[in-house]
Amino acid sequence: MLDDDFLSVKILESLWFRTTLLLPNLQKLCRDDYVEANIGSLRLLLSPSLVHLDVRLGDGNHTYVLGFLQCYHTLCPKLKSLRFRHLNHCSHMTTAVSRAITCSSNVETLACGVIDEAALIHIAESRCLKKITATLRLAGYGTPDHPPFENLRVLRLEVQDLSSFIPYLRAHHQPFEEVSLAENLLPAPQVLHEFFTALSSVRRQASLRRIRFHPDYKGTRRDGSSSQLVDFQVLSPLMTFNLYEFDVDLYNLVSLNDDELACLVQAWPGLGTFYFNRRSGWEYRRFRR
Repeated sequence: MLDDDFLSVKILESLWFRTTLLLPNLQKLCRDDYVEANIGSLRLLLSPSLVHLDVRLGDGNHTYVLGFLQCYHTLCPKLKSLRFRHLNHCSHMTTAVSRAITCSSNVETLACGVIDEAALIHIAESRCLKKITATLRLAGYGTPDHPPFENLRVLRLEVQDLSSFIPYLRAHHQPFEEVSLAENLLPAPQVLHEFFTALSSVRRQASLRRIRFHPDYKGTRRDGSSSQLVDFQVLSPLMTFNLYEFDVDLYNLVSLNDDELACLVQAWPGLGTFYFNRRSGWEYRRFRR
């Protein structure tokens, strides 16, 4: 790990004009330096042997940061794991990181902040990507040329509008093992039903083991919840899976009677973690024998 130690940076700068690789067998590199000007020296450590790169980029106001994003993929073309830590409120940084992502075609694990539509299309069309963690702040999403996320195993996204993203989940061949979504808008029960239905397929019945859903929204009621109830019909598509983890927190109240709740959890005999609506609670009047 390369931190912001002044001596370390000075040593690297003194090697700037070195013509041979400094660390030709380096496989993993993590930069946790808050000083953006120091990222220029990081290029000295990049090599074709590198397979894991984790870099803190800050707000990208320094030209060294933008220069690094433009060239990193040529210096380490064999990357399998890539993580960019950058500020989500900087639009120019979103553009720069999104362009950088599209240059790495062999990455299997990708983690970053906000990305644009071009990066989303690139990610969706990748046949190498197996795990993605990112944020989408788009009103709508374009459609890739062929079925998206062909080999993706772990999908972790924060989306602006769940209903706009549902078409990306309808290609039932996707072998998801984990789907974790956070949404910035409060989804109506019918949208939640469409989301759970889009996830359900014969192919995923054996593969999908973890579902997490946490809307990032301030509800309309005084208790922070929505007045629209989520009932058994909304959740029923999830019974096609053999889940190990169910972690869903809605701003809607949940309305299930004892028999419906029992039917739901009995569909998941291997369930190890069950968190449901810890924030907004349940419509307790429906609970009666």
